[in-house]
Amino acid sequence: QRNRTRPARSTPVHGGAPRHLSCGPHRLHAPVSAPGRLPDLPLWEPRWGKAALALKRQEDPRMFARGFRMVPFSDEERAFPSVVKCYTYGVSTGDLARSAWPKFLGVDLSTDVRAGNALVAVALDPGTKRRHLVRVLRGAWTSPETARRIQQLDAEFNFRVIVVEKNAYQRALIDWLRQIKAPCWPKVRPFETTGRNKHDPSLGVRSLEVEFSNQAWVIPASEFEGHAASCLCGWCIWRREFEDYPLGVTDDAVMSTWFAREAIHLWGSPAGPTRIEGLHD
Repeated sequence: QRNRTRPARSTPVHGGAPRHLSCGPHRLHAPVSAPGRLPDLPLWEPRWGKAALALKRQEDPRMFARGFRMVPFSDEERAFPSVVKCYTYGVSTGDLARSAWPKFLGVDLSTDVRAGNALVAVALDPGTKRRHLVRVLRGAWTSPETARRIQQLDAEFNFRVIVVEKNAYQRALIDWLRQIKAPCWPKVRPFETTGRNKHDPSLGVRSLEVEFSNQAWVIPASEFEGHAASCLCGWCIWRREFEDYPLGVTDDAVMSTWFAREAIHLWGSPAGPTRIEGLHD
């Protein structure tokens, strides 16, 4: 046999993208510059040009690394390790529903590219300022059905505010609530989400971990304890999403809970935003 010297290849042996380009569902950006590799280059200029990529990286460097550089998360990067400290037994969600405590609803609506709606109801203890999770619903409902479910929940809990992400779906939801003559439609308040406020360490989604670590939440463990690992009830989905975030497949319940928490901050007290001693000093 003769020794043969193969020329250097810019693509893997089995074909595919050149070695210097990221592979996967986000083939948008070359990885960090390294010897023998091309410098960072936007690969989808109309959608993700240099300015858009720079903004995305500024908003959340870690999510940018995952989405555009294919750097996977590790288990140590779970955002809410303290949520288990809030799992509480002996809590009656029925008693909370009948109580005079103010209650708030967070709504995360589905879009054309993501099926599934999540409704998270939270009651605020006016004495301790603790947040009590009292109802979690999730499903791929039509707009009219979503409106009917919100109407039914409001009839049960009499929410002070219903917070929905500000977009075209929020306007459509109000239209449906008005069409079915739901008395709760004036309670709907839009909440504008941006990459900046969602990832803000003090007010964004991950700031919930501070409240969990201080046991500012009461999560009724009896609502999901003993359920099968594959259970798709709202409570089990809520638990999985929070225990896995941001590693999980979905985050609808996480977003709805964040919306409800923001409703408490903005409308939880007639005197102004609701604060927990030690958390916001």
